[in-house]
Amino acid sequence: MTGWKKLLLGVIAAGIVLLLVAISLVKIYVTPERVQELLRTGLEESLHRKVSVGKVDVSLFKGIRLERLSIRLKTGKGELLSADDIDISYDFPALFRGQLLLGKIIFKEPRLRLVRAADGRLNISDLIEGQSDSDDATDSSAGDAGGDPASALPLMVRKFSLKGGTLLFIDRKLNPQSPYLYRMENLDLDVENFSLFHPFYARLKADLNNSPVSAELNYDLVNGLQELKLRGSQLNLIPFLPYLQENLPGNLSQGGLSIEVQVEKQTAGLSIRGQIIVDQTDLNLDLDPPIRWKNIRIAVDQNLFYRQADHILEVKKLQIDLNGARLGYQGKVSFAEPLQLAGEGSLNIPDVRKIADLLPPEIAKSLGSFAAAGRLEVTLQLEGQPVSAAVVRQARLKISDLQGSFGSLRPALNGTLTYAEERLSGQQLKIDVNGQQLFLDLEAAKLLSPRPRLQLALSGETLNLDLLFPQQKEQVRSAAVEHPEQKSSKVAGVKAGNNPPPIPPVSGQAELQFAQILYHGLTLEKVKGRCLLDAGKLTLESLTARLAGGDVAVNGAAEPVKEATPFRGRYRINGINLAPVANALLPEGKGSISGSLTAEGHFNGLAGQQDLLTGLQSYGNFDMQNGEIKGSPLFDGFAKFLVNPQLQVLGFRRLHGNYGLKGKQGTIDAKLESRRVILMPKGSFSLDGPLNLTMETRLSPKLMQKSGIGGKGASLLRDESGWSLLPLKVKGRYSRPRFILDSRGIKKQLKKSVTRELGQQLQKKLGGDGKNEGSKQLQQLLDNTLQKLFGK
Repeated sequence: MTGWKKLLLGVIAAGIVLLLVAISLVKIYVTPERVQELLRTGLEESLHRKVSVGKVDVSLFKGIRLERLSIRLKTGKGELLSADDIDISYDFPALFRGQLLLGKIIFKEPRLRLVRAADGRLNISDLIEGQSDSDDATDSSAGDAGGDPASALPLMVRKFSLKGGTLLFIDRKLNPQSPYLYRMENLDLDVENFSLFHPFYARLKADLNNSPVSAELNYDLVNGLQELKLRGSQLNLIPFLPYLQENLPGNLSQGGLSIEVQVEKQTAGLSIRGQIIVDQTDLNLDLDPPIRWKNIRIAVDQNLFYRQADHILEVKKLQIDLNGARLGYQGKVSFAEPLQLAGEGSLNIPDVRKIADLLPPEIAKSLGSFAAAGRLEVTLQLEGQPVSAAVVRQARLKISDLQGSFGSLRPALNGTLTYAEERLSGQQLKIDVNGQQLFLDLEAAKLLSPRPRLQLALSGETLNLDLLFPQQKEQVRSAAVEHPEQKSSKVAGVKAGNNPPPIPPVSGQAELQFAQILYHGLTLEKVKGRCLLDAGKLTLESLTARLAGGDVAVNGAAEPVKEATPFRGRYRINGINLAPVANALLPEGKGSISGSLTAEGHFNGLAGQQDLLTGLQSYGNFDMQNGEIKGSPLFDGFAKFLVNPQLQVLGFRRLHGNYGLKGKQGTIDAKLESRRVILMPKGSFSLDGPLNLTMETRLSPKLMQKSGIGGKGASLLRDESGWSLLPLKVKGRYSRPRFILDSRGIKKQLKKSVTRELGQQLQKKLGGDGKNEGSKQLQQLLDNTLQKLFGK
């Protein structure tokens, strides 16, 4: 026989020997009885529960099959786990090493029953929490107990599986009489390298309330859970409200949970990483005022480590996305009493329009009416107790194109605010409004004190008020020609009886500075203003400007009370040109006035009324020089009365006097001097009512000749200079005045004229200078006679 044939026969013989040895080992080590006893005793010793194993079939090539496995509850009646069909494979080569290594165990459609008792413990709490040291000793000694060599074989399962299982969870803690029931179906569980004494790895997936969930865990029967990876998608939270309601700040009526979290037990503590999302959330928050969240999305992305020794949570990453608004924190949280923070927080709102649903209805409605938009970014340095505002040590707020609609205006704000040591500041914050750029400087100090202090400064090159209030001029002009009875109902302002907005308990100052301010053809130059706020009292310290070649200055004060805001102040005008001012203020086609105006006076009133003029009082004097009045209804009526159209345009050298205004009632005592006429109006008037003026009028000889009044008796109404005197009364309204002769004034003037004329004639007849005794007696006789003729 050749060598190769001998070798082949040797290999065949060795294979047969090995096969026989294997069969012998299977017969010796993997008998049905041995497997049945090994599973029962091993599971009972590790699980501390009664275990029963049904019929066992052992095959060299097919493995082991169990027809029935039941693990009883530790106390009471019922089963923790049961299965009717279990397949087990084993590692054949390990038999040669004296080991029984089970390769795969498959439970088909097992049934598990978890119960939480009224005291909160689960029927598997002892397995989750791990065994005690005494248990470890017991488990270790179990492998050495008895003289049976089979009992010394270490048991290891390379893969343990549950297929299509059902988990029933019964919770008696919240309601012992009517426990809550939950069912998990289509449960698949795969466990790798299962051992009674070493950690093993497991994967689970199932349908919980028709939503898919899955988990991966590293578990040790001795030391409990080591690592957990949990995933779930759109799990309906409503069935779990009994567990959530206590920790919710309100009532949840809808919500879907998606989760992907990893929990890892480490030597120094516990690590938690992953994301939790609650979508399509309806939640009514129990706040004041209450907030209703509808269809809100909340996403939490976290990387945390909890140090058990000192109860400190290290926050490596914590981001909360609340309907687009992102909150973040990185740092430490100490759970020792009291709770302490030390780290950096952030808030990023990419679009303020999307946060309206998160706010109280009143604020959300305001944002909606303002059509607010823009982006806000806040970073915070936090240290201290979170319930105190002092926890914020430093902060930075970046404002990007923050907009809001206010009538026809839609200003936009850009800039950065910083906070440190109770001080908030912002430099050159840019305000874009209707194509104009304004700059705001802000400084607020002692923000945590009872009376913070605020400083504001608004500045710019040019401020065009026409672009800010394009309709205002038309409204003012139309209001001037309205029927008096209609006007009062259309006056803009605060409704009567409304309380003024409360002034916050702050003190400070505000400044205004512009190179020029434009308003309907007027140009205010070098505008500077400064106001102070202290203890609720607002003081306009100064407001000055150059206007039409002159100067304007105003100061005043206001102090809000319960129902209105009384104010008072003074003004001064020096040498301004009236023409451009009148063109800007007077209604078109209703006359014009020019000249150089100097005036001063004081005013006071009560803001918070429907019509500001109702509570306004003002007294002062004015002096206008080298001007002209044209197209005024008052002078048009005057020209018609004198039958002299030339008086419709009246130039004057000087118009000066005093005025008083109380509500809509006013008084005037003035004098107009020109080459042709001198007018001295005196009396009362009403802004929306009758006129009641006396107006001593002096007309030059040339003007008198052109007037349609006079006659033979006109010469008696002249003064020593030859000017005619016409005592007049003005009635009616400003828009439709009526001029009538003042009979008492005429008598008085006639008396003076006749006395003067007769006296002159008597002196000529009698001679003398009127100082001798005879002249005095004649003058006395003349006065008595005229007294009887004209009366007093």
